[in-house]
Amino acid sequence: MTMWWVLVGSVIGLVLSSIMLVYWFSRLRLAIAEKGWKYTSTLGALPWIIGLFNSIDVLMRELTVIQKGGTVDTTLLYTLAILDWIVLATVGTGIILDTVKRRPNLQHNRL
Repeated sequence: MTMWWVLVGSVIGLVLSSIMLVYWFSRLRLAIAEKGWKYTSTLGALPWIIGLFNSIDVLMRELTVIQKGGTVDTTLLYTLAILDWIVLATVGTGIILDTVKRRPNLQHNRL
């Protein structure tokens, strides 16, 4: 027997990540790009996509579409974990690249 709030939490995560993806592609991405954050504006949707996939995964587990301990369960678990780390590294790299790009060049200021 699963706890009722796990199912509610996965549905809320599914709805919120879907709303944020729509908001990201309709308005927020352009606002960030206008401020000069080129890489961050492109990669910022990835965490919301991962949140969507994780919510779908939890929802399928709770509705027993995916049986716990099965081959699909293990494969999906490892795939989502790898994707989480890839997205974390990619978004972190994008933020660092934007920060370095936006930083004033100190060598030209000294001359």
